[in-house]
Amino acid sequence: GISDCIIELLNIKIYRNKTNNLTSASLKGVIMIVLDMVGPLFERQLSLTDAYVSSTNDIPLAVDINPALVTQSKKSTSDAAFARLSVCRVLRNGIGTSLSETNQQVMINDLTDFCNGVNGKNGPNLHQLQCALTEISHLVASLSDASAGNLERLLPLLKTCLGHADCGVRWEAATVYASLANSIPRELSFYLKDLINTVQLNAESIADLADIAQSKSSVYNSDRGVSARRSRSTSPSPSGKYVTHQYSLHGNALALSMIIHESCNYPSLLTEESVFDLVGISEILILCQFDEKITQSNPGAACTCVRAGYAILSAVVSCKHSAQQHIERIAKCWTRTTKCLVDVAKHFSIAHKVICLEAVLTSIVAFLRFSSDLLLNIPGLLSRITLCLESLLERIVPGGSLSKGAETRLDNIKATIFEAFSWLPPGCFPVASETLYRWAIENIQDCTEKEVQTSLLEMLLSQEDTLVDRSSFPRFLSSSEKWTSSDISDCSSLLNLIPVEHREREGV
Repeated sequence: GISDCIIELLNIKIYRNKTNNLTSASLKGVIMIVLDMVGPLFERQLSLTDAYVSSTNDIPLAVDINPALVTQSKKSTSDAAFARLSVCRVLRNGIGTSLSETNQQVMINDLTDFCNGVNGKNGPNLHQLQCALTEISHLVASLSDASAGNLERLLPLLKTCLGHADCGVRWEAATVYASLANSIPRELSFYLKDLINTVQLNAESIADLADIAQSKSSVYNSDRGVSARRSRSTSPSPSGKYVTHQYSLHGNALALSMIIHESCNYPSLLTEESVFDLVGISEILILCQFDEKITQSNPGAACTCVRAGYAILSAVVSCKHSAQQHIERIAKCWTRTTKCLVDVAKHFSIAHKVICLEAVLTSIVAFLRFSSDLLLNIPGLLSRITLCLESLLERIVPGGSLSKGAETRLDNIKATIFEAFSWLPPGCFPVASETLYRWAIENIQDCTEKEVQTSLLEMLLSQEDTLVDRSSFPRFLSSSEKWTSSDISDCSSLLNLIPVEHREREGV
């Protein structure tokens, strides 16, 4: 409600100004005030102890914390996501859409400087970074080619954010890359080369750290006269050093996948050489699951490599003209990962296997959605994919070896494997059909009993079955705007729904 009021006030201020413009100084000041809504004080409110959250008056509140925001007896885990959404709406609907092209370019520079910590002693927190990057992606999309002048200041920031410790910041930075690729396609080849090189460097660094860890482990064990098979938990491990490379590898692979999705609109810009390099680096990353040194010293790093490899591969197979020439290599990757999850992976826990399982299923679904006609054009491909899906289904149904542990990922995996089978021709999976249909019915019944709502309902029902069509009285928000029901639906959704995690967004 407060964010809606701020949007209305900003719209009135800009509309009353006959030049439909803001001065550079006042624009920067407004941006800083809006971003401060999720600043240090907001972080403190999120981290309040139960004592501060108590609604009783006998517990003193900190003087710099708004009492109105801490009288709730129960905090929501969605507070941070809703606050970021509100700030993003203010930046977009209250400022960004109302500015001239010149001031939109100025706003990109102001947000870039803010993210770089130019405007104050302390740099922005992760919530402010996400909000600023979200608005930058919108501004780049609206400016299109006119945003080229901002690249010199913007690209170094994006490279830094792709290696940020927070997944949300990496996601939003990758989204800005996708917006740049769509708005300035002539720079596409430069983005691809730069990101591919960064992914390769991080993969090599992880492999080098694994070599160092194994050599130290061998020295450690030989000095103490014990077998080399002794548990690695007793040997020195540079696991902390892996994390930086894992963050950067994931962020750059995510940006690479988003750019490839955008490049499908410009087939001439995605050259055969680039596709060959992309499939090659994907294979290298996916094969890390069989690298004894990496899986033994840090299985989490191996999972990050596999996940990054399939993120890139999923984007490649979504471009039909790119996937056809390399489908044999891609299918081998699916088969190897399936075999690893079913038989081999001795250093992987169930959680590690589930991460790899989610990645390979996402890649298969991407292929089936965008290039399903190749199933019948390439001999043996349909049977190989069916065998992979049947083998994985056995492991994730109730009672399967992967059905316990990492439950938050299993929900997404269930939806993914259902979709994968739905894309296959009818009757091509007789072995798994009974198990699959029984499991699907159980999930539908469970969701019905819990009254789960889904935005897919309109797609599942025909128009004759749509019983109620909700609408509201028209009301004009400004002189140039017509009323739509989107604002009402947005507000009602915020009151009832749970935000999607960045990991789930990435899978979708």
